[in-house]
Amino acid sequence: MAYRVDDAVVGRIREVAESRALQQLAAKEVHRMVETTAEPAREERDSILEDLGRISKDFTRWANRLDRSCVDEE
Repeated sequence: MAYRVDDAVVGRIREVAESRALQQLAAKEVHRMVETTAEPAREERDSILEDLGRISKDFTRWANRLDRSCVDEE
């Protein structure tokens, strides 16, 4: 009797594991995980891009001053 119950449980687990419903559930979970981690990554990316923009402007300003001989190369 116990073997039949075990077989039935294992069989049902196999059916669910192979079903489209489980694939959809897994896809939803992955999507949720990506969404919760994506926003902080976007914010960090934006911050880095702002920093790079400032650095680029500062470098350009310095290079222009160097071209005009307003700054010593050392």
